[in-house]
Amino acid sequence: MTIRGLVLSWCYRIAIIKPSRFALPRENMTNDKSHIADTSLKLPVHKRLLFGFVAFLCCVGIAEVCFRVIGYDFNQTSARLEMIPPFYRIPTEPFAKYFFKRPANTFWTGQVIRSQMDVLGIDSSDYQDEATVALNYDSDGFRNPSTLDDWEIVVVGDSFTELGNLSDDQLFTSILASTVGKRVKNLGASYTGTRTQIEYLSSFGKSDTTRIAVLAFFEGNDIEETISEVRRKANIDLGELSLNDFFGDNLIQTSLVGFILDRITDSPVEKIAITRDNAEVQLPSGDTARVGINYMPLNEIQLGEAGAMMQTAISDWAQMCQSQGLEPWLVYLPCKHRVLHPLGLRFDVDVNPLLKAWMPSDLPQWVNRECQKNNVTFIDTTSALIDSARDGEIPFNLIYDTHLNARGSAIVAAELADVLVQ
Repeated sequence: MTIRGLVLSWCYRIAIIKPSRFALPRENMTNDKSHIADTSLKLPVHKRLLFGFVAFLCCVGIAEVCFRVIGYDFNQTSARLEMIPPFYRIPTEPFAKYFFKRPANTFWTGQVIRSQMDVLGIDSSDYQDEATVALNYDSDGFRNPSTLDDWEIVVVGDSFTELGNLSDDQLFTSILASTVGKRVKNLGASYTGTRTQIEYLSSFGKSDTTRIAVLAFFEGNDIEETISEVRRKANIDLGELSLNDFFGDNLIQTSLVGFILDRITDSPVEKIAITRDNAEVQLPSGDTARVGINYMPLNEIQLGEAGAMMQTAISDWAQMCQSQGLEPWLVYLPCKHRVLHPLGLRFDVDVNPLLKAWMPSDLPQWVNRECQKNNVTFIDTTSALIDSARDGEIPFNLIYDTHLNARGSAIVAAELADVLVQ
């Protein structure tokens, strides 16, 4: 029943209350039924409706106060979040005025990709044998041992650095540490761009022995995320928005009235298109495999305003590192589309024509030139990842998920290690 229907039903019930409800005490009545009409207390219908409406408002007001006092969340935010692996959650803890990070000391155990697909109602049968991993986030909200208090290398980045689908020992930061005998801190968080990552370095990246800072640039969405962060900062500086307007307390709904109004006024939300698989790739063995492809990175000409924002971001990255006495590096992480393109992707007939027509762009070369301008060491992992795919060891998760698998993570670690030992 709608809220409007509930109110009308309540008011209607009050309007038809039997007159005996308001009759004078029985001892004052005679047996003459003709006196009933004269001695009964009758209220006009409009007053009964008004009385019912006021009573309804009082009940709602009492409920509103009670729910706010106990902090009951009608959105069941905590319960819903517990079902989602941390890797797929948007960081919602505000810090440094403009940015977000993950909450401290988060723990989660399970099959990461399969759990997320189940939450979204996507067929997860391809991941029924996915390994169960235990994810632990430190007191700053990142994937590091709680005992790590000093480190020689720090790596900042987005989901391709966090890699919340892999176990701790499979992270490329962990593999790099064991390979070169250096301690490495991982400051990766999904749904972040370069502006946030620079702030991660400033707030959490420097220890007494830190000498090298690596920015892990993922070509798939880092530019898009960086644009969003630049615009968010501008809106906050203009006073048009606050950080909590983006996430913060807005995730929790302790108001009964607010919850009801949300349900009344919410328009149907168009479901976001989720790519489980939209193409197939020919494997070196001769077999074919289904694969999900999402990204088609821009080329230099297409960058436009985004290019200017990224130029500033790379320059600011170099300056932040230099101000802290760190060597600035940038490791380029290609998307699945670029790596599998040489294997001859065949897209389904209903796939976006632009996705089908995409050819590997010159974005790596453009980023490399910007790094050279700012004395940033540039490491491109594209060739090594493509070589692995050609050899039959695909370095990405094929279905639904866009990220590196354990093989891809190990390749990135090896590429960084090669530069470190030179």
